[in-house]
Amino acid sequence: MNNYSLFIVRLATALKQSSWSKQRVSKGRSPLLLSVALHAWQTGRDRGLSAAAIAAVDRAHVMAYDDGQDAQRRHSTLEHFELCGRAMVQNGGWPAHKLILGVPFFGRKQGDFDALTWQDQVKEHLKHSGHLRVNEDTVGGAWCNGIQMAARKALRARKQGYGGVFAWELGQDSFDRYSLLGALVHGASQTSKPPGQLALVSEQGRRDAQRDYEAVKRQT
Repeated sequence: MNNYSLFIVRLATALKQSSWSKQRVSKGRSPLLLSVALHAWQTGRDRGLSAAAIAAVDRAHVMAYDDGQDAQRRHSTLEHFELCGRAMVQNGGWPAHKLILGVPFFGRKQGDFDALTWQDQVKEHLKHSGHLRVNEDTVGGAWCNGIQMAARKALRARKQGYGGVFAWELGQDSFDRYSLLGALVHGASQTSKPPGQLALVSEQGRRDAQRDYEAVKRQT
């Protein structure tokens, strides 16, 4: 067992035995949960967590963005998203339900690979076109995960039995009718409506996204 795995196992034990965690349980709340953030390449005997550490962890946030680039220098494609999930399960030994796969709320220019927040991308795009299509994945001059792509990833994660998706990061969202957080919620909750028919996020969806972000800010 490598040192990081040993640390995780001991930390999980300490959390469960802590008075804070026991107090939460006594009040009917969940015990303290232990999560880790990993890239999909952090698997295997030398770079990954041991079986004991994986068992001790409640959630693993997989940074399924930035690493993968195709021939067009597009990062964070749907194919890369799925590859990350498979690598963690097949090579890393992780149960799918413990994996939370990451979706970027930023884009990268295909030339210099500089990053732009989704919020800035939307503003720049609307300056020139006045309208943003849901299937747009090059916005404001940068490749990104647009509205439809974000929804497709959330839906794919749910259908393939993963624990969910997370965003890096909420403060980069647009919090308007083009909200990616709203798109993730929409995609994860779909039952029969295909992602290709995804409509723009409603005003209620925008308000919900803003509310959730403000709640997160208050807790940090």
